[in-house]
Amino acid sequence: MRNLGIEPWLWRPPWGIRAPWTQEVAEELGLQLASWSADTKDWRGDTVPEMLAHIEPLLGPGSTVLMHDRLGPGARRTGCAETAALLGPLVTRLRELGCEPTPLGVAIGGQRVGE
Repeated sequence: MRNLGIEPWLWRPPWGIRAPWTQEVAEELGLQLASWSADTKDWRGDTVPEMLAHIEPLLGPGSTVLMHDRLGPGARRTGCAETAALLGPLVTRLRELGCEPTPLGVAIGGQRVGE
C-alpha cells in the first residue's frame, strides 16, 4: 500500500490470531495492532438479520465490529451486498444502545479521518 501513497498504521492479524512474534512484527513495521470484539462472520454469506442477531449480544460501549469489504480466501459469499446492507441496522442498534459509531482509528485515538 505504501507504493500507492497510503501509509498503513493499523494491522488486524489474519483471523485475529496473534502469534508470539506478532507484536514484534507490528513494531518493526510501525503498525498498531487492531482487534475486534464482535465478528459479523459476513464472509459466510449470512443475511442481515442473521449477522445482527449474532453480534447483538456483543454490542455496547467500546465494542469493535469486524466487517469485510472484500472477498477473500474461504469466503462463502459472492459479494459484499449483505455487509453493506448491515450498516444501517447496525448503526441504528448501536445508537439505541447509546453508542455512536466511530472509525476505529478515531476510536483508539490514532489518526483522524481525513488525515
